[in-house]
Amino acid sequence: MDEQRPSTGTVSGAADAPRILVVDDEPVIREVLSDLLTSQGYVVQTAENGAVALQELMQNPYNLVL
Repeated sequence: MDEQRPSTGTVSGAADAPRILVVDDEPVIREVLSDLLTSQGYVVQTAENGAVALQELMQNPYNLVL
C-alpha cells in the first residue's frame, strides 16, 4: 500500500500541506504532537482548551482536529 504524505521543504509545499489543530490542556502533549506533525510536513496550530479551539476554527480552516 502506498502511503501519501504532504510535501515538505518548500514554501509552496507548506501552503498546500494539510492543516491540523491540536487541542489539549497539557502543554507537553501539545508540543510533542505539534513537533511530530510539523516534522512530517503538516501545518500545525495548537489550542489549550475547547473555547480557544472553537475560536480558532471560526477564523481558520483545518483538515483535522485532534
